[in-house]
Amino acid sequence: MTLQMKTQWNQGSEVTADPALAYVDQSGHEPQGGQNREVVSKLASKVGELALNIAVIYGTIDDVSVHTAEQAKAFNNIATAIQSVNNTNAEMQGVLDDVFSSAVQVSAGIDETVSLAQNIFTESSRAIGEIGQSSDAMINELDEIAGKISGVHEFSRSIETIATETQMLAINAGIMAARAGDEGKGFAVIAESIRELAQQTSDVSKNMGQELRQLKSTLGDLQAHRETNEQIISDARTQAEGMSNEFTKFRAFGTDVKSLTESISSLTQPAEKNVQVCASVLDKMQDLNETADLNSQALNSTAGKVENVLSFSEDMILLVEESGVKTKDSELIDQAVGAARQISNLFDQAIQSGLLSEQQIFDENYRSIANTDPQQVVTKYTQFTDQHLPEILEPFLATDPRVVFCAAVDRNGYLPTHNKKYSKPQSNDPIWNAANCRNRRIFNDRTGLKAGRNTQAFVLQTYRRDMGGGSYVMMKDLSAPIYVRGRHWGGFRVGYKVS
Repeated sequence: MTLQMKTQWNQGSEVTADPALAYVDQSGHEPQGGQNREVVSKLASKVGELALNIAVIYGTIDDVSVHTAEQAKAFNNIATAIQSVNNTNAEMQGVLDDVFSSAVQVSAGIDETVSLAQNIFTESSRAIGEIGQSSDAMINELDEIAGKISGVHEFSRSIETIATETQMLAINAGIMAARAGDEGKGFAVIAESIRELAQQTSDVSKNMGQELRQLKSTLGDLQAHRETNEQIISDARTQAEGMSNEFTKFRAFGTDVKSLTESISSLTQPAEKNVQVCASVLDKMQDLNETADLNSQALNSTAGKVENVLSFSEDMILLVEESGVKTKDSELIDQAVGAARQISNLFDQAIQSGLLSEQQIFDENYRSIANTDPQQVVTKYTQFTDQHLPEILEPFLATDPRVVFCAAVDRNGYLPTHNKKYSKPQSNDPIWNAANCRNRRIFNDRTGLKAGRNTQAFVLQTYRRDMGGGSYVMMKDLSAPIYVRGRHWGGFRVGYKVS
């Protein structure tokens, strides 16, 4: 008898099964030792239970690892946000310091400006008052001058009247002197002198009257300007009062600026404290972030170790099946291997008939289908598999009541064509789509990749099937490799219930 019980473990070492447990002779006869066969069968059952429990633990660790990674990312985001807040607070404190300094300068400038302007305004107001008083005095003096000029004008008219009468008298005297003859010559000389004096007096009186009229006209213009000046001075006094009110407001503004300066000063202290608090929180968040990273690394390491144990249990199942001892999975394994061979033949025939080229069958250029969630993709052979694979997939569902699904996947976990019940058109609900629209999708998780890349006769895995929305179903995943013209293409996956 020849021992056929050798397999590869994850660690790369070879383990040879105990010949006393199981072996197959070359003649195909029953292995000796029915008791050993029963022990191996029970061992297979226990290993299956172990694989199931490990798969549950692995799934839980994977969930925790994902959550821990998300928490680490959240901590990192929070730390980044706090750092940003801290930087903003520091910038704000700097701005407040600058604003406070500027406000102090503005306040001092306002005080100085108000003081200077107030002094200028006071001097201007006093000058306007003095101008007004001087203008009033000048107006009074002009009024007195106008009155005196009017009196002088009256005197001038009286002198002119006297001069006229004197001329008349001189003329009469001249006439009387002419009548007196020689005796009146002396009187005639006097009369002529009086006439000349009267004429001169009349001329002077006329000139004086003309000058007085011009002076009176000038005084009239001055009096007219006096009214205008009175209005200007009145307006200046009104404006001065308005300026006084504005200066009062300006002083109030200066007071407000001082109050604002004090408020800004009071803000700088909380801003400073805020910076200190943010810095302290940032340090703690960075510590938490480092702790979360360490936890995530530890979980990843633990997940890797659990995955090794899970792979060990899967290799044990393979070892038991290869020993020749029949288990409750043996018949389904044979059927899966046969279905994988059928799909290999289908692809080979498609190449021979020219329906597909080998290059098209191994196409890994996955083209996204728009508006799909979860994302669906197609390749150059998807249409072919949609047309021909259901002839193999749908009948296989009826081979065993435990079977939930079956499908062919390539080496990258791409599943082009699924069972009809899982190939429904997508809706607007991603969670429903995740459970009911599983065709044309890439399942590149551990189970999916191992199923697609396995080159042993078969591989039996225990895993949690993701149904979307946080819903999982514990299942066994059986897969057998698919070859096309001797080249490994992928695997035939069968998912079935854990009994």
